[in-house]
Amino acid sequence: MVSTARTAGLTAQEAFDAAKNIIGDLAITQHAHKYPQAVSSAERKLFALACALCVKRELLIIHSPLEDVSGQAATLLLRKLVTFARDGAGVLVLTEQPEVVEGICDRVLFISAGEVVAEDTPQNLCATCETDEVLLVPRGMPNTAQLGVGQHKFIKSVRHTERGFELELEGGQANLAILLKTLEERGIELEAMTFVRSRLAAAFEKAAGGRT
Repeated sequence: MVSTARTAGLTAQEAFDAAKNIIGDLAITQHAHKYPQAVSSAERKLFALACALCVKRELLIIHSPLEDVSGQAATLLLRKLVTFARDGAGVLVLTEQPEVVEGICDRVLFISAGEVVAEDTPQNLCATCETDEVLLVPRGMPNTAQLGVGQHKFIKSVRHTERGFELELEGGQANLAILLKTLEERGIELEAMTFVRSRLAAAFEKAAGGRT
């Protein structure tokens, strides 16, 4: 990482400081002195991205940034990408993960069969479809009442399945954040959370018209 920063014209001390700052931002400092084979695939992915983010660039092209990355690491990475863009860099993200698009992108292009089938802001594209379908896997599997989902009108349906709770909710990321806050206040920890079918995925299917 230091050598990457040096190739961008930084002095040895500047390169060291840049590397130290980025691994701190991504919460991987404790792995800084380990060999690649001694860390997980998610941690190797974060170090690779840290190399790209440790210096200022005019353009960053990144593919599937959250692949193998979840939880706090994913949150920190998305936050860093937003900061990187706000500092003046162009950031082009190729992904099939809707949480990335809604979390950091201000413009979205849907590509199907090699053609751009839709282009707009995430908000406008999401507005063409009403709900997200999200799978929550709480630790200990509480019942529906314990989740407290009944207090939120934006939750249109709840299904308790073998995998966890499948929720259909309106309002996208903002209301999902409210739901996650409710679970936190009730002391319910999540083992996993995934989008079964997001509004963006539904918008893509509509725009693609059956093509993939």
